[in-house]
Amino acid sequence: MQEMSGDTGSDLKHCVLLGRKSQLQAHTMQQASECEASSRDNSDGRHRMPGDVQEVLRLSPPLDFSFMGLMSLEEVGLYEPRASRVGGIPPQAHSGRYLSPALWLSYNCLHSASGLAQLISELFQLPHMLAWVDLSFNRLETVPVEDLMELKGLRTLYLHANRLHSMQQVCELRNSAGLRSLTLHGNPLQVEPSYRQQVLVALPQLTSLDFCLVLSSERPIPVPLDTSTSSDSLS
Repeated sequence: MQEMSGDTGSDLKHCVLLGRKSQLQAHTMQQASECEASSRDNSDGRHRMPGDVQEVLRLSPPLDFSFMGLMSLEEVGLYEPRASRVGGIPPQAHSGRYLSPALWLSYNCLHSASGLAQLISELFQLPHMLAWVDLSFNRLETVPVEDLMELKGLRTLYLHANRLHSMQQVCELRNSAGLRSLTLHGNPLQVEPSYRQQVLVALPQLTSLDFCLVLSSERPIPVPLDTSTSSDSLS
């Protein structure tokens, strides 16, 4: 058998890789179409999605608008998402909206994230399944609590390296029941006494704060109910 030359072997390997990539892209676009159809089929208020939508989202890269010098969320529409940091752009449904579990808006010049929920509904085909929002390294002075409360699938939120100073606004995130990972370091509020303990008391649902796992010893100890007073009053 004639030995295959190095160049020929490389060319064949390259062709195989291109073929696999094309198959994956075709499959992803097919799933995007199915997701679009399923998201419209919710006449009874429930989302009907094909069984492998979770897999499509798991394989899709974040929608990345970081390092663009954005001054406001309205400017997002002026740019194409970045592909270099995440290995590509998420697939799009026929509606033009993206299928991705994450939105990156870090390393910009945002002073406000008001209107974030509306932006997400315009960008994402399945906004209720958005699990990760990165707003770190901006100039935010307030937490967009109302917008974040509309993100029912939110599990990870990066707010570090901003200008946040209100612990009260952070406490309002307690109503984000699915939130598990939060970053706040590098904000003025971090200098408050017992900063970490305050956050964990206010947000008992967290399992990670500032990239550090929450230990069982850090969790607030429930205060036992004192029933002696009520018993005495009954007698």
